[in-house]
Amino acid sequence: MTAKKLPVDPRDAFAPTQYYSIASVCDVLQVSRGLINEALIHGDLKAIKAGTRIRIRGKELNAWLTPYR
Repeated sequence: MTAKKLPVDPRDAFAPTQYYSIASVCDVLQVSRGLINEALIHGDLKAIKAGTRIRIRGKELNAWLTPYR
């Protein structure tokens, strides 16, 4: 997703099969890195480690955004 704006339905913000970095998630959602890190620490968001990088699947991000509609 290249646009910085969320779509009308936030569940469409991220492609379910793609993986996103924390920085790109912060850019799209316009939130702080601390918010995403806190969600990862508390288990609200699930992520995978790819080498030294953390990647979050779009499906997980969309599910995390759904309660905030």
